[in-house]
Amino acid sequence: MTEMPEAGINSPNADTGSPQAGKSRTDLTFIAVLTVLMAVLAAVYHSQYRFSFFEFLPYGLFWVAVCFGGYVYRRWREAQAIFKQYADADFREQPQSGIGTWKWDIVTDTLEWSDEVYQIFGVVKGRFLPSYQEFLKLVHPEDRFYVQEIVATSLRENTPYAIDHRIVTPAGDVRIVSEQGSVSFQDGRPVSMMGVATDATERKQTETELRDRFSLLQSLIDAIPIPVYHKDQNGIYEGCNKAFEDFARASKEEIIGKTMYDFLPPEFAGPQDNMDKALFRQGGVQTYEKTILTSDGEKHNVMYHKAALLKPDGSPAGLIGTILDISERKRMEVALKESEQRFRNIAQSASDWFWETDRDHRFSFLSDRVKDMLGVPAHIVLGKTRKEIVSEEQQESDPEKWQRHFDDLENHRPFRDLVYVFSSDGKEEHHIRINGVPVFNENGEFRGYQGTGTDITGQKRVEEALRESEERHRDFAADVAHELRTPLAVLRTHLDNLNDTKEVQSLRQDVD
Repeated sequence: MTEMPEAGINSPNADTGSPQAGKSRTDLTFIAVLTVLMAVLAAVYHSQYRFSFFEFLPYGLFWVAVCFGGYVYRRWREAQAIFKQYADADFREQPQSGIGTWKWDIVTDTLEWSDEVYQIFGVVKGRFLPSYQEFLKLVHPEDRFYVQEIVATSLRENTPYAIDHRIVTPAGDVRIVSEQGSVSFQDGRPVSMMGVATDATERKQTETELRDRFSLLQSLIDAIPIPVYHKDQNGIYEGCNKAFEDFARASKEEIIGKTMYDFLPPEFAGPQDNMDKALFRQGGVQTYEKTILTSDGEKHNVMYHKAALLKPDGSPAGLIGTILDISERKRMEVALKESEQRFRNIAQSASDWFWETDRDHRFSFLSDRVKDMLGVPAHIVLGKTRKEIVSEEQQESDPEKWQRHFDDLENHRPFRDLVYVFSSDGKEEHHIRINGVPVFNENGEFRGYQGTGTDITGQKRVEEALRESEERHRDFAADVAHELRTPLAVLRTHLDNLNDTKEVQSLRQDVD
């Protein structure tokens, strides 16, 4: 770029032999002559009218101000001319590729473009004569009024402007041009504008692609049902998703630019801030549970998952995190523990025990009551099927019963009152009655059986004792009847030999 020398009094770059230097010496000589003449006139007036020095001083100062004020003004105008000269030279010698300069003479409505501007607008230098109206013809029809309004405002208010607008080249290509311009005034009227033009098509396309990708990413983040947010290294929120807005009870505009101290009391925000700082120091990821207080005053149990964001040099740039509200899960865990405890209490106090089998009908759970009832630890039975713990003799003694039971299992049907004998050591036998129902998951897939078992050994012993007692009573009654019937039969025979008297007939009836 052409260097511009300074213009003015005592300019270190001024050439003493230049025209400007000659003009400067002429002006100073002229001012000196006039000053001497002024002094002579003052002496004459003093001799005739007896003006004192102090009476003449204001006129002298006024004279000096006029002389040197005019001198300074002329030097300023010369400096402006020099600046314009070098600005025009700099305009013509613009070396930067892709960036062009332009100058518009408003009075003559002529445009002067650098070679880069011709390339940007897709026109051939020499064939295209630039003017403001010709320039407007190249502006995209949808942007033309906007460009005119911007230029008119700049001319009216004497303000620079910077805009992006589309153009249509003679070949039909649509490009995006970034323009900057400033206006020059003379005597209160705009006389010219100067500026630069840049082909911003690729930059705008890149910005559009990035904006579209960001919009897609933001849409994906908003679709995530759990709160997502990211902060800078100072803990200031830079972005979040819709779920985080709902969780914070605030809009995105109210969140961005704030810290957690704006939403949480210090006793809750302080520990969180310390965790963030620890993540910045250590890097990596961070996962932990915490009880927080939301803006509406409710306490929530949440699970934090955070990851540090790093700059290219490895220093912390911020963090991204998610918040999983596990309050409902915590309540369910408490309810489940209470339910399990109730189940254990019932199982311990009940006379029955509970059992479960998997999809292969192998025992997967037995309540502790089974040990008290049968005297066998649960692990002895776990992993086995009922077919494996029932002796073959039992299965062969009543094959129809066991075939029905195994058919029920294979077809996943409930069953009741299945009775069999269980013996863990082959000596002590327990009579067991079991009931079971099939279990299916939410997809209808078979998962196994659940049921209860009852030790009916005592009941079986009572039934056996009753049966034996009944048989003994039945045998005794038969024996007594037999013993009674024998003498009565002899007596009847003798009576048949007697005369058939009324007394005998009466006795016969009594015997019968």
